[in-house]
Amino acid sequence: MSSYSRIISDVTDKKAFEELSVTDMMTTLLNLRSFDDVIEKEIRIARRRDVFLTLSMMDIIFFKTIQ
Repeated sequence: MSSYSRIISDVTDKKAFEELSVTDMMTTLLNLRSFDDVIEKEIRIARRRDVFLTLSMMDIIFFKTIQ
């Protein structure tokens, strides 16, 4: 394996691990870690632009029945 192929493979593996670290394995939706990153970014943007930020959350109690 050439060093170029090894680099591509390493980058691909790293990207796959990053994807797994921010998504829920069962639903493939973004997880809490990802939510924290996104909300921090959005708060910074709202502060910089001096605008309000609205957040709406929904808790699915009976997730198994929906799935």
